[in-house]
Amino acid sequence: MRRWLIVSLISCLCLQVFYPLGILSEPVKGVSESKKISLKSEKITLPQDSKLFTGIGSKHLNQYCLICHSEEYLNSQPALDKKMWEKEVLKMKSSYGAPIPTEDVEVIADELYHRFGAPVIQKK
Repeated sequence: MRRWLIVSLISCLCLQVFYPLGILSEPVKGVSESKKISLKSEKITLPQDSKLFTGIGSKHLNQYCLICHSEEYLNSQPALDKKMWEKEVLKMKSSYGAPIPTEDVEVIADELYHRFGAPVIQKK
């Protein structure tokens, strides 16, 4: 009984999805009778972002950040303090799967802070 119910539900779903698309509205035709489709290969060239970071600490940024982000994207980030950069690096590691070794999280956060960190506000 349960199997029959599952099969019936799947059949109803298939009819609701495929019938409006016209897939089930006509009997299945043989290959020779079906509409012929011709595929054409296209070659595209994607732009290369060849900009790399230079200077002290650039090795980690180039190795771990530029896997997913462009140098231009990183340069457009808002100024964050060091703790916030560390949270961002940890988010990239834990939530998005960036292959950042745990011992390099602080190094990367420090470098990001020195390059893009929050400006120091002088107290009067």
